[in-house]
Amino acid sequence: MSDYKKLKNQPLELVLVEVRYSPILNVKKYIPELHDNLRGEFPNFDAIVDKAVNINNDQVDFSNIERWLFTSRDGQRVIDIDQNRVVYATTEYDRFDGFQADVRQIVEVLKNIVNPSIYTRVGLRYCDNIVSPDGSEDGLSKLVVSELLFDNTFSDIGNKGFKRQEYLISTGTTYLVIRTVQRVTPNVLPEDLASIGLKVKVDETAKLRLLLDFDHFWQDSNNPRDFEVDNILETLSGLHEASRKAFWSATTQYARDEIWL
Repeated sequence: MSDYKKLKNQPLELVLVEVRYSPILNVKKYIPELHDNLRGEFPNFDAIVDKAVNINNDQVDFSNIERWLFTSRDGQRVIDIDQNRVVYATTEYDRFDGFQADVRQIVEVLKNIVNPSIYTRVGLRYCDNIVSPDGSEDGLSKLVVSELLFDNTFSDIGNKGFKRQEYLISTGTTYLVIRTVQRVTPNVLPEDLASIGLKVKVDETAKLRLLLDFDHFWQDSNNPRDFEVDNILETLSGLHEASRKAFWSATTQYARDEIWL
């Protein structure tokens, strides 16, 4: 059994947690008070309106979704709130205990001010950026297990472009989605997170890399849970254990002992 030692040079780029709760249609009225409570650590504020497309009985309707972003001074942590969810994302992750403490603080503020009654989903997402040290496929194969990498099945047809995979694993009460993309690119995050509103380091050079995306979530709209801080943190803690194990399963001992330790 692994001891899951701390990796000082970990390839982790971003960690995100999402809590979905019962819709609060007038959540906008709570934003000033939320801002007062959060602006000490999250002084930057922005209001965003997204367009949503709804299709019902062959009729297409458009609606606006308002979101409010609270961002830390250094741009490495952001809270994203709308009428039915709160998202906390950071590029400053060290250990889970510290991250969980941040989540506790945010959920406590939300509970005290907005007071959602139930939650229906908690998701935890880890995004790793694994770069081949010498730019070769052999270099990448020393860091991750071979099953995740491009093989030579179609090498007699043409040059390799990219390989994208997705796994869905059920633990019985939760689902773990593992997505991988292998390609030569300057992007260090999955495409859907490129504009998340955080200060993410930019690699100006396209390199051969594998983006590892672990998205682990509990969701049950039919059996929601009471929106209590300890309930949410207990759910989050369970998600973390399997996500950490998945990272260990996807990477090599050499990478963890020689490159990232």
